[in-house]
Amino acid sequence: GLGSRDRWWCYQALQGVWPADEVARLIGRPVDGCPWPEAIVRRLEDVSPWVRWRALDLMTFLPERMLAKVDRASMAHGLEVRVPLVDHRLTTWALGLPPDRARDKGLLRAVLRRMGGADPPARKRGFEIPLGAWLRGRLRSRMESELAHPVMDELGLNQSVVRATWRQHLRGREDHAERLLALVVLGRWVRRFL
Repeated sequence: GLGSRDRWWCYQALQGVWPADEVARLIGRPVDGCPWPEAIVRRLEDVSPWVRWRALDLMTFLPERMLAKVDRASMAHGLEVRVPLVDHRLTTWALGLPPDRARDKGLLRAVLRRMGGADPPARKRGFEIPLGAWLRGRLRSRMESELAHPVMDELGLNQSVVRATWRQHLRGREDHAERLLALVVLGRWVRRFL
């Protein structure tokens, strides 16, 4: 969680599907070492937390998760997508802003107008698939089969943690859809490629 080890683990706790303390319970041993490549850590060691977290977003979260998803989804449907707000000149400039100014939505609107774009809608509209409900409903039997597959034991995963996470999800107490799906994808990947 946020009270974890140091500034590097704190960021991972916010962005990770399975935070480090939960991973330790899942694999039955402490997770040692920094979660980020040494080259990134060295480059960001002496910068402010605001810049460090934004830079980690730019070097890891955006290319590995967000931009990769946009790229796959757009290519699958023959769409040409531009992501102007990650232009290197704009991001370098934004990283130099004080945190309160960088969070200013009026500034974002001004940047968009200057780039020739329209103001974003006043009300945000997110798009999320109902993964949690799907895992509790029509994908439930498949998930149970995947989570009970012998490869999960071969991976050394603590089955009591896996079962408890699944039970919490089924009861609707917590939405662990991303965590559970990550385990299933890992298990299927191991079966296919190893």
